[in-house]
Amino acid sequence: TAVIIGSQAYYGNVKVGENEYKDRILVSISNHGYDMIPDDNYLEVVSGDGDEIVLLLTYKDQLFVFKKRSLVICSVGGEDDSIIDTLQVGGIDTKSQACVTSKGVFWANSFGAFLHDGSELTNLTRSKIALAESNIDQIDIQVDGEAIP
Repeated sequence: TAVIIGSQAYYGNVKVGENEYKDRILVSISNHGYDMIPDDNYLEVVSGDGDEIVLLLTYKDQLFVFKKRSLVICSVGGEDDSIIDTLQVGGIDTKSQACVTSKGVFWANSFGAFLHDGSELTNLTRSKIALAESNIDQIDIQVDGEAIP
């Protein structure tokens, strides 16, 4: 998975030679093309946690690193790259579970549907979808307080 932010490319879940780095992001050299990627120019977000990177997205010059069990939002491209936030509700299993919209980064997983606008997280399913108490597999959907059959 890869994204371009400014004059740099970010490549996640990479293989270098015979070594696989599922939680590492290689970064191209700024202003030297997107294909100049030294092995030692990388960004590790929560390295060694055993949680592999599934998808990289960008919104408002922020890097959204979707892992299987979490989402890490990074500020990149300046003098120092840094982690802005880590969201435990952000994990996804496949790339198709997240996308960039005009309003921010959207994703859906077993915790619900979410939108991050670059500064704030919104849970789009809170108070919209409730599990029925009688049957945990059944989902009751309500609109304006009334159940939809």
